[in-house]
Amino acid sequence: MAAVRQSMRSRNLRKAGQFTALVDILFATIGIFVIVFALQELATPSVLRPAPYDALVLCGSDRIVRLHRMTGEVQEFGPRDIAGPLSEAVEGRGRVLIGLSQECAVEADGIVVADRLRTMVRDLSDRREDGDTLDLFEFAPLGGPGADATALLERFGSASGAAQ
Repeated sequence: MAAVRQSMRSRNLRKAGQFTALVDILFATIGIFVIVFALQELATPSVLRPAPYDALVLCGSDRIVRLHRMTGEVQEFGPRDIAGPLSEAVEGRGRVLIGLSQECAVEADGIVVADRLRTMVRDLSDRREDGDTLDLFEFAPLGGPGADATALLERFGSASGAAQ
């Protein structure tokens, strides 16, 4: 009888011992995760500054397009000159900010200046195989507080002065 009880006990112990390795692995994994998460450092957010622009294109309420360069040079273009002379002047400049007033987004004399500028941007952005120059364009609407032509000129002037 004692042999039967001993056999029953060893069988019960074997059944109970089947899962000890799994429980050990589970607790070890949880312990590793706790240690890893406890030792991690939180990345503090840093204040980012926008990259300086290489050129500024402004289309004001008079529908005249002005190209401001980092050197301080300003060129004026009419609405019909966007596809040719302005496109050639902006090509290969790098980062270009384009400021548009609401008058540039409506049709006058059969021309919508904003559409012509968008076409120019698309044409200059599609030149991947011609060379290794890359033009990046950003549009900014003019008219709100802090977003008028003067504010963009100040932002462009301070960024270009810091870059030089």
